[in-house]
Amino acid sequence: MNLNRWCSHKSYYPELKPKSKLRIYFDQILQVYKFGYPNEYYFSYGFDVKSSKQMDEYFHYGPFMQLRDKYNLSQHGSTCILRNKFFFGMFCDYLGIKSGEILGLLSDNRVFQPSTKQSIVLDDFCKSNNGEFFVKKIDGECGKGIFKLLLKDGNIYLDGKNSDVSEIDNLCERSTYIIQRTVVQHPDMAKLHPQSLNTMRLVTIKNINTGQISILPSILRIGTGSSYVDNTSQGGVAVGIDFSTGNLKTHGFLKPQFGGRVDRHPDSNIKFDEFQIPFLNQAIEQAKFLHSKLPDIHSIGWDIAISPEGPVFIEGNDNWEINGPQICNGGLKKQFLECLALF
Repeated sequence: MNLNRWCSHKSYYPELKPKSKLRIYFDQILQVYKFGYPNEYYFSYGFDVKSSKQMDEYFHYGPFMQLRDKYNLSQHGSTCILRNKFFFGMFCDYLGIKSGEILGLLSDNRVFQPSTKQSIVLDDFCKSNNGEFFVKKIDGECGKGIFKLLLKDGNIYLDGKNSDVSEIDNLCERSTYIIQRTVVQHPDMAKLHPQSLNTMRLVTIKNINTGQISILPSILRIGTGSSYVDNTSQGGVAVGIDFSTGNLKTHGFLKPQFGGRVDRHPDSNIKFDEFQIPFLNQAIEQAKFLHSKLPDIHSIGWDIAISPEGPVFIEGNDNWEINGPQICNGGLKKQFLECLALF
């Protein structure tokens, strides 16, 4: 194991006194001893300037995943609703919650259209539709397996380039994809970065003892550059949400390979703590409502866009990751364990 790659990075908190190289190396050795591998979020969590006591407030990824899955997975659990984007769309629609409009289910060069309950060949679908769409792998994660489709007067454009049906078919070979109409986001959300659909990762969690569903500290993810996805794994920036004001918190965070800590968007130059999220309270109430209909799932990370009319639920994740919320909001181990009655 090459520990050096986990022990050297520009600090996210340059205004604070950093630990020595030797201390950082020792910290990571201790992480290996306790958890079996280094903490890849060491610098983005700010551990290079935090005490051992402060570091202990953060959940290491391995133990978090084990507890998350232990309380979320059951023999006949409803996690399948969240893992399958087509099932998720039907679930939201049935409960009267707006989700991304699914125009087709694409597999083996045929498109099943929910509106007509019929299948047509992909070529006929492309000829009979106009507009912008996202084509997503039905069980894809982290923004992978997504491409942008524009159909205009019989012409096909993939990710902005001229294309044809055979290229779509090749991209979707041996898997199933959904064709989803592009969500028109609220003008305020578009100001942050108009090229991408900027979404909240709103985390709901159920108290094991009381059954009450509450909100964990959450984040807004915003695309950067020419990217049309907002995932931090694809270069997006994540910012904590101040639920008391509805504004974003002061700093946003990019993954180490894309940058560090910033107080304004690198492209739009909007200052994060001056930006207020539209329809935030409505999104919170709808997320709690949806979670209440999945009683066997302990915690869910909801991806929510904001349209001019209100929240649009893109997907729900039982296998949500804690690193983004912790990077942007501080350690969440105590809050998470309290809901499991383990603290």
